[in-house]
Amino acid sequence: MRKEFEIILNAVLNGRTPSLKKVNIGELVKIAAKNKILLQFLTVTQLDRKLLLLEEAKYRRFLENLALTQETLNGLDHVFIKLRKPVAYVPSDIAY
Repeated sequence: MRKEFEIILNAVLNGRTPSLKKVNIGELVKIAAKNKILLQFLTVTQLDRKLLLLEEAKYRRFLENLALTQETLNGLDHVFIKLRKPVAYVPSDIAY
């Protein structure tokens, strides 16, 4: 599993498509999702176009809901904490 994690990390940090020979692609997706960097990983690697489109759609829905919430709270003092970022985001809690 360390090899898969290194592939994901290099792809996300360097923006380069890694060599995916002899690698369990399902495991790559699972690890990237667990670390909340699946969208970034799929964007860089173009590994699974269908899954990438699904992740992009989920992010668009998130932004639409955020905008609706912002509009609803208009005029009230408020702050949003820990928002999702679409790319170039590595959380402090890393798992593999």
